[in-house]
Amino acid sequence: MTLLQIDHLRVQFTNRLGTFTPLNDVSLTLHAGEILGIVGESGAGKSLTGLSVMGLLDPPLKMTGGKIFFKQKRIDQYSENEFRTIRGKSIGAIFQDPLTSLNPLFTVGEQLVETIQTHFPLEYKIAREKALNLLKDVGIPAPQERLDQYPHQFSGGMRQRVVIALALASEPDLILADEPTTALDVCVQAQIISLLKDICRSRKTAVMLITHDMGVIAQICDRVAVMYAGRVVEIAKVDTILNSPKHPYTQALIASIPDLQAPSGEKYRLTQIKGNMPRLNELIQGCPFKPRCDYATNQCTHLPMATYFEDHHEVHCWLTSSK
Repeated sequence: MTLLQIDHLRVQFTNRLGTFTPLNDVSLTLHAGEILGIVGESGAGKSLTGLSVMGLLDPPLKMTGGKIFFKQKRIDQYSENEFRTIRGKSIGAIFQDPLTSLNPLFTVGEQLVETIQTHFPLEYKIAREKALNLLKDVGIPAPQERLDQYPHQFSGGMRQRVVIALALASEPDLILADEPTTALDVCVQAQIISLLKDICRSRKTAVMLITHDMGVIAQICDRVAVMYAGRVVEIAKVDTILNSPKHPYTQALIASIPDLQAPSGEKYRLTQIKGNMPRLNELIQGCPFKPRCDYATNQCTHLPMATYFEDHHEVHCWLTSSK
């Protein structure tokens, strides 16, 4: 079942320099219980896509085109009050820095209980028991004691586990996870990835995972959407993206990952994508990746149509359109 559907999303903002389009014609689908990764360089539009789904675009940003459907209901036209009925309840969020998601003036237990009682008509005692169980589910040691501690008394990894517990507190159908492991060390990152995957599989919760780390994508995702300069350039199953990417940008991203199988002591140069992502005020005719692409032709001055391969593999590139 299709849980989330984004059709031709466009987000713009206007200032004294003109009108800019950080998201342009973004289309994605996410099925119940699926983990969809969104990957790309900083500025590609990954986080903005998630904020659009949650109705958290701050002025002057505004959605100027497209539609967003959640559980077959169009939500992009919801008022703020209508969004509050699904934000947190049906759509949870895990953000990059847990310190900005947790209130330092309240204990972890108080924040969990408040979240639970906001969405469920439960008495305090029952809500606190549910909060305790959530801490157990996310692997917090000595949860009975931790429930009455403040965020600063937790390590970075433990705080991120608390944020995951908060996101799960309302039993959402969808969780938007925006760089949830970036601020963590490698060992804790692996624990959080495993935890998030196990919990979502057991609860049948769908996840939109926003990251720039292909390693994280490989470990947890079912499908991957690659974004560049506010557009989706390739979508496929994770194995397909990692083993046989077709868009030149996706190929460059994969090639830039260090080879862990290289012989010890052997020197080799990492693949580097030349140039930089175009700024919002740089109007590029046609494919936005054209200035950095080794395969660019005159045809690339026009936007390519989508090409579809087996297993719903979608690519936006003239190289595949002409085959």
